[in-house]
Amino acid sequence: MFSKNHHSHLWSILILALIAFAYLITLAQPAILPSSSPVYRAGEGVGLECVVRWEAQSLQRLLELAEQEKTPITFFVPLQYVWDNPQMLKEMSQKGCEAGLLVCSQDRKNILSELEEGAAAFSACGIPLRFVMAEKDENAALVESAVSQEELCTVISSFDLLNRSSDGSKLVQRIEKKTFDGAIIRFEPTKTIVGSFSQILEALRAGGFVPQTLSALLG
Repeated sequence: MFSKNHHSHLWSILILALIAFAYLITLAQPAILPSSSPVYRAGEGVGLECVVRWEAQSLQRLLELAEQEKTPITFFVPLQYVWDNPQMLKEMSQKGCEAGLLVCSQDRKNILSELEEGAAAFSACGIPLRFVMAEKDENAALVESAVSQEELCTVISSFDLLNRSSDGSKLVQRIEKKTFDGAIIRFEPTKTIVGSFSQILEALRAGGFVPQTLSALLG
């Protein structure tokens, strides 16, 4: 009787150990969300995403720095910007960067319309639309539900380089503190970003993080 209960106890321990092992293996995998969810983290490397909500004066300089540093950036631009600046989108592609659509609508019907027009606008520039991002993170799930039938990927950021001052060292400190492998880092084309872009890249490289295009990060 004791022997039977003893073996049963051993089997219970073994099963629990296997479950715990499987759980640990799952945690060790890159936290890539399934295609039905917005992506906020990738595999190895990091992604730099620049949100352009107006015709920023520093955008051209940022693009030049990206080319000089051989560091790709994904620029998310609103629909009207695409129609007004087709040459800029072509230049982004020529300099090794990527562009995606910044979706500003907040209801499903208008989002669908914006996506349809966005695909047409990108196509007119000779650039396929692959990545989209909601202007506000709280609308990311709604955007994702709208693109679920399309070959589009909804992206949100792992963290934002928000900085209301002109002190670029604070951006570098945020990079050093917050960056992890697979991070998608969001920022805007401000003078502060442009002025500290080289230092930001140095901080990333010092941490062993390699900026890549979203296409390379997400496959």
